[in-house]
Amino acid sequence: MPKADGQFGCARCKVPLEGPAKPKPSDRFTCPVCGTGDSLKNVEGEVLQQMQEQVASKVFSGARDSKYVKVERKRIPKRLYRFIILPG
Repeated sequence: MPKADGQFGCARCKVPLEGPAKPKPSDRFTCPVCGTGDSLKNVEGEVLQQMQEQVASKVFSGARDSKYVKVERKRIPKRLYRFIILPG
């Protein structure tokens, strides 16, 4: 299941997920090492949340040093994700 810059992988094992070549949202993808898996729809949703968290963190860290922008940042608890985008 290739994406623009990589493919979905297991966050724990750092290996690509296995699933159908032409998946539907309800198709299941699993890690061949540890067995962690979920539907394509849920895998995509979790990876999207992770990417949004990373982007927000970068934006806030860049604005924090700005003398033109005042940023009040609340501590956001780090979430553990099951799925990641593997570089490719």
